[in-house]
Amino acid sequence: MDNQPNESATSPQETPQQPPPAPSAGSTNSLAIVGLVIAIIGLVLSWVTFAGLALAVVGLVLSIMGSKKAKELGGAGKGAAIGGIVVAIFGIVLGGAFTACQLVCATATQRYSDQIEQIGKEWQQDMESIEEKAREYQRQLEKEGR
Repeated sequence: MDNQPNESATSPQETPQQPPPAPSAGSTNSLAIVGLVIAIIGLVLSWVTFAGLALAVVGLVLSIMGSKKAKELGGAGKGAAIGGIVVAIFGIVLGGAFTACQLVCATATQRYSDQIEQIGKEWQQDMESIEEKAREYQRQLEKEGR
């Protein structure tokens, strides 16, 4: 018989760390799932001015909230929350780029449209001037009897 203490027994001062509780079968992280779905929709609609960008931002916020809730639920929905954050960031980048391009194009189109309208007015004035000179020349030819 050994009088040595049992090494497998823990002393009252040493408490083994308990792992976080496993998610129960009925616990779902709705925020993470909704955040992921909205982020995907935002990414798909990123080419629509402001709509995709706004949806991606909402998806990002909900995914971040879902990530915090995942910690409370012992990890339930953590993957969906992280996926929602990643997809939302891509949606924000693409949506922002598309929106910026569309705004630049719209501004340029308006500016060039105004220039084309001005050129058209000048062309109309030139044509009227040419027509007037042609009428004067016609009257002059009639006076000379030609």
